[in-house]
Amino acid sequence: YMQKVLQDAQLAPNLESLRYASPSQKYRKLPYVREDFAPIAQKLQLYPGQPRGSRQGVILSRHPQSQVLVALVDRRQGKGLLPDSELWPL
Repeated sequence: YMQKVLQDAQLAPNLESLRYASPSQKYRKLPYVREDFAPIAQKLQLYPGQPRGSRQGVILSRHPQSQVLVALVDRRQGKGLLPDSELWPL
Protein backbone atom coordinates (compact mmCIF):
# COMPACT_ATOMS: atom_id res chain seq x y z
CA TYR A 1 0.00 0.00 0.00
CA MET A 2 2.71 2.52 0.97
CA GLN A 3 4.63 1.78 -2.23
CA LYS A 4 1.61 2.87 -4.26
CA VAL A 5 0.85 5.97 -2.17
CA LEU A 6 4.47 7.16 -2.30
CA GLN A 7 5.50 6.03 -5.79
CA ASP A 8 5.53 9.60 -7.19
CA ALA A 9 6.60 11.32 -3.97
CA GLN A 10 9.57 13.66 -4.14
CA LEU A 11 12.37 13.40 -1.61
CA ALA A 12 12.54 16.49 0.60
CA PRO A 13 16.10 17.55 1.51
CA ASN A 14 14.97 18.62 4.99
CA LEU A 15 11.92 19.70 6.97
CA GLU A 16 12.66 23.41 6.56
CA SER A 17 12.43 23.07 2.77
CA LEU A 18 8.73 22.20 3.16
CA ARG A 19 7.82 25.35 5.06
CA TYR A 20 7.31 27.43 1.90
CA ALA A 21 6.60 24.62 -0.56
CA SER A 22 3.41 24.69 -2.60
CA PRO A 23 0.80 22.16 -1.49
CA SER A 24 -0.09 19.45 -3.97
CA GLN A 25 -1.87 16.10 -4.00
CA LYS A 26 1.49 14.28 -3.83
CA TYR A 27 3.47 13.49 -0.71
CA ARG A 28 7.02 14.63 -0.04
CA LYS A 29 9.20 11.95 1.58
CA LEU A 30 11.28 13.03 4.54
CA PRO A 31 13.73 10.40 5.84
CA TYR A 32 14.12 10.21 9.64
CA VAL A 33 15.44 7.98 12.41
CA ARG A 34 13.81 7.45 15.80
CA GLU A 35 16.70 9.16 17.55
CA ASP A 36 15.90 12.42 15.69
CA PHE A 37 12.11 12.13 15.80
CA ALA A 38 11.30 14.47 18.72
CA PRO A 39 12.35 17.78 17.06
CA ILE A 40 10.70 16.77 13.78
CA ALA A 41 7.50 15.81 15.59
CA GLN A 42 7.45 19.12 17.43
CA LYS A 43 7.72 21.08 14.17
CA LEU A 44 4.97 18.97 12.59
CA GLN A 45 2.84 19.22 15.76
CA LEU A 46 2.92 15.46 16.36
CA TYR A 47 3.37 13.59 19.63
CA PRO A 48 7.13 13.96 20.32
CA GLY A 49 7.66 10.63 22.10
CA GLN A 50 8.13 7.39 20.21
CA PRO A 51 6.84 7.56 16.62
CA ARG A 52 3.18 6.54 16.69
CA GLY A 53 0.79 5.69 13.92
CA SER A 54 3.46 4.43 11.57
CA ARG A 55 2.78 1.78 8.99
CA GLN A 56 5.84 -0.02 7.66
CA GLY A 57 8.00 2.76 9.11
CA VAL A 58 5.97 5.56 7.46
CA ILE A 59 4.03 8.32 9.20
CA LEU A 60 1.73 10.42 7.01
CA SER A 61 1.10 14.02 8.06
CA ARG A 62 0.97 17.62 6.82
CA HIS A 63 3.35 20.49 7.37
CA PRO A 64 1.47 22.92 9.68
CA GLN A 65 2.43 26.11 7.80
CA SER A 66 2.42 25.07 4.14
CA GLN A 67 -0.07 22.19 4.40
CA VAL A 68 2.26 20.10 2.21
CA LEU A 69 1.62 16.36 2.54
CA VAL A 70 4.59 14.80 4.34
CA ALA A 71 5.55 11.14 4.58
CA LEU A 72 8.12 10.59 7.30
CA VAL A 73 10.00 7.47 6.24
CA ASP A 74 12.13 5.60 8.78
CA ARG A 75 15.60 5.14 7.30
CA ARG A 76 15.79 1.66 8.89
CA GLN A 77 12.59 0.44 7.21
CA GLY A 78 12.57 2.53 4.03
CA LYS A 79 13.80 -0.11 1.58
CA GLY A 80 11.88 0.42 -1.65
CA LEU A 81 10.65 3.84 -0.50
CA LEU A 82 13.94 5.70 -0.15
CA PRO A 83 17.03 5.75 -2.35
CA ASP A 84 19.75 3.42 -1.07
CA SER A 85 21.87 6.45 -0.16
CA GLU A 86 19.20 7.53 2.38
CA LEU A 87 18.92 4.13 4.12
CA TRP A 88 20.73 3.26 7.33
CA PRO A 89 22.99 0.23 7.03
CA LEU A 90 21.73 -2.75 9.01
